[in-house]
Amino acid sequence: MCDRYQISDRAGAAIANTVLQDYGIITPEEDNQIIDRNKLRRSRFSVRKELANEAHETINDISAIYFDGRKDQTRVLVEREMDICIGILQMKNIILSYLNRRGISMLPI
Repeated sequence: MCDRYQISDRAGAAIANTVLQDYGIITPEEDNQIIDRNKLRRSRFSVRKELANEAHETINDISAIYFDGRKDQTRVLVEREMDICIGILQMKNIILSYLNRRGISMLPI
């Protein structure tokens, strides 16, 4: 949640504790489920590490890359440094297919 919405560990812990209070998990008598910012930080680091390992396994799992000769028209949002306006262009993307152990997947380039 914190990474997706770019909020601090302290704010994330406050939100999580509020939700736990609303559901009755944290009460004045039972406060052993309170989440502090360090617990949240350790959890975020652990999840990031797992996702990075999963991404590396996916990349290492690719056994072949094929070009199927197809070019698709794709709308792309372009922002120019000198102009304030933002335009939408039609670009042709080359589609690559890659083969892994799970089957064939598409990779736009």
